[in-house]
Amino acid sequence: MNLGWFATPEALRAAYPVGADGYFAQVGSTDSIWVWDSDTSDWIDTKTTGPQGPTGYTGYTGATGYTGDTGYTGDTGYTGPTGPTGPTGYTGYTGPGNFTGYTGYTGYTGYTGDTGPTGYTGPDGSASNTGATGYTGDTGPTGPTGYTGPEGFATNTGATGPTGYTGYTGATGYTGDTGPSGYTGYTGPTGLTGPTGYTGYTGPIGPTGATGYTGYTGYTGYTGYTGPQGQTSGQTWYFSSDAPVVAIGSYESIHRQPALNVEDDDTVVINSGDGQTLMGEYGTDSNEPGIVSIDAGIWKFHMFHFVSGGLATFTYKVYKYETDTTETLLFEVTTADVTATSVTEVETNYTLVAPITLNATDRLVIKVYAQTTSGGDRTLHWVYEGTVNTSHVASTIIVSADPGDTGPTGYTGYTGYTGYTGYTGPIGPTGYTGYTGATGYTGYTGYGTNAFSWFINN
Repeated sequence: MNLGWFATPEALRAAYPVGADGYFAQVGSTDSIWVWDSDTSDWIDTKTTGPQGPTGYTGYTGATGYTGDTGYTGDTGYTGPTGPTGPTGYTGYTGPGNFTGYTGYTGYTGYTGDTGPTGYTGPDGSASNTGATGYTGDTGPTGPTGYTGPEGFATNTGATGPTGYTGYTGATGYTGDTGPSGYTGYTGPTGLTGPTGYTGYTGPIGPTGATGYTGYTGYTGYTGYTGPQGQTSGQTWYFSSDAPVVAIGSYESIHRQPALNVEDDDTVVINSGDGQTLMGEYGTDSNEPGIVSIDAGIWKFHMFHFVSGGLATFTYKVYKYETDTTETLLFEVTTADVTATSVTEVETNYTLVAPITLNATDRLVIKVYAQTTSGGDRTLHWVYEGTVNTSHVASTIIVSADPGDTGPTGYTGYTGYTGYTGYTGPIGPTGYTGYTGATGYTGYTGYGTNAFSWFINN
């Protein structure tokens, strides 16, 4: 690694007290290369400025052709006088130069090829005529050039002295005044435009031909039959721990779609002496279900429960909730005995034998109760929400299904052709256009008085 130039070995050691194999530098005081020696852990003087590479061998010279007779040399024309030489600017001083880097060694010189035979010299030409110049023999091939040794260190070049000043440029002569321009003569008046001739009358339009009859319209194909009406289904209600949009006291809610909340496990600890115990109250949003009658049919309660021991039953009570906060019980149903000690779906059905009348603004409320016949305390569970144990009720509140598919429409018959349109009569001739009047002459162009005086005076 080339570390550059240093004035003395001490300066090199101060800058790089520790080097590495391959490190070298140029020292000015010895004009030689110093390298790092790992064995002595010091810088040593190589006493060299760098080897010179070998010079490649020179190829042999081809044979020289004969030299023809030399013709006479014509007279040399006289040389014209030499113009004066302008003053030379002074040369700036040359700055002090730093050391020159060592020159790489010069490669060895290749062998010199054999010299070809020398052509014969032709006879001397006469004094007056010079013979033709003989052709020059072929030049032998040039031998390969030896490789050039590595480049020596770059040195600092002294500052270049200032460049001599450039002589001044003479002043440019003034430009003469521009003579005055003569005035432009007036343009003569434009001649009158002749009158425009009248337009001839338009000839009468010929009669319009009769319109052909319109063909008959084809018959329209039959309309396909309408598919049967789809079945109807009841609305499913899902329980949620969220409050209704318009709250009903502390009630939680029931919705048309499953809630996005995590699974909820409500519990009560009761015994046989507590009777029916309320576990939760759930109401719809305002104006839901928005109907005036609940159809007769089967309500299916798909609820998830379990107990800590013994047995229990659960009762579901369905109310209508009016805008004046009046609650009216519509029906209730109780499950079979529940003895499961882990979460289990309990399906309970209730048949509504007759429709129930509502106001359109009435809401639905469902309340969940628990009871046990066990003498000791038991923990009863009611699980809802989430995505696995999602308690819900399939009601008879009707949601109309989509109608059946509509049958295909029959094809439309073709439309008859339209009769031809009669021809249009010929257009009458157009009258001739009157002649255009002659254009007036253009006046002569005048000359400038100043320009005329200048011409007379010069």
